[in-house]
Amino acid sequence: MAIFNGQASLYSEITSTWEVKPGIHCWLFQHRLANLHEDPYHRACHYQELPPKDFDWADFGYARRAANANANAILIPIPLKPGIDLATEVVILEHKELRQILARQLSSLPQQACTKTPDRPRPLTCKDLCSAGRTQVVKTELHEILLVPSPLDALEQIEQISEVNRPLLDRRKLQQLALWYPDWSLAVACFSHKEIRQHSFAVIGPTKDPEVIFQAALQQNDGAPTDLASVILDEQTYLAGSCLATAGEAVDYRGSCIAATELQDILPPFVVGERSQRLMTHQGDMVALAEDVRNGIWQPQRLLPPGAPQI
Repeated sequence: MAIFNGQASLYSEITSTWEVKPGIHCWLFQHRLANLHEDPYHRACHYQELPPKDFDWADFGYARRAANANANAILIPIPLKPGIDLATEVVILEHKELRQILARQLSSLPQQACTKTPDRPRPLTCKDLCSAGRTQVVKTELHEILLVPSPLDALEQIEQISEVNRPLLDRRKLQQLALWYPDWSLAVACFSHKEIRQHSFAVIGPTKDPEVIFQAALQQNDGAPTDLASVILDEQTYLAGSCLATAGEAVDYRGSCIAATELQDILPPFVVGERSQRLMTHQGDMVALAEDVRNGIWQPQRLLPPGAPQI
């Protein structure tokens, strides 16, 4: 599950995961969001308006932090293959064509492709997932992405992010993710804007379980640690595909600048998926069998994180 370090509102979340070739997957994320992460001292004192400039926070026991108070981050667990070098064996893309790719894939889904996935979670079946090595930082137009071997590594490596986009990471949430996704890699997408902006980026690399298509659920967050038993409104679109697919909803990438880029060689010819819009009694990620996706079948499970407590 992808969660926010601080408060934020999500709009139009889309995730697309596909098999580029045996053992190599692409995880593509797109979302429009508004950063609601306000100054924590302002919230703590319940001010309706900002205090005067000469207001002394020290009188109330607060010390202003060095990190940018407006910075935020999306924390996304990714099941990368154990032992790989994140700096050389994983590619992070922030390509202007990514939005077009998702638009073409989404338009191929029939309008009636609505939610049908069982929402009763069960433990994820991926076994022996281990962390990768080193780190990678990619600066894009809208954010900076830090890829680390495990969630707790982000606490030390966040200094690689520029000060304007560097949030003060919530240790409780990273500890929660480390418990739920033991030894998974983590993508930390950092940003600092306040207005609604659209983000899209992709991570391409070796996956731990080539026969599983994993999609992290992107959920709105109020700034508190995630409660897996809480009721949420899932309005996310889930897409899955494979470059080895022989069936599914055909995607037409022609007539756009996508065809003129290096991305055309890694795009799936068919996709399957659904547009979800319903209240969920439990949270969880979407996991489908790669063999089903190759054959044009969309029968995913909504699963609890592998290390999460049973509900």
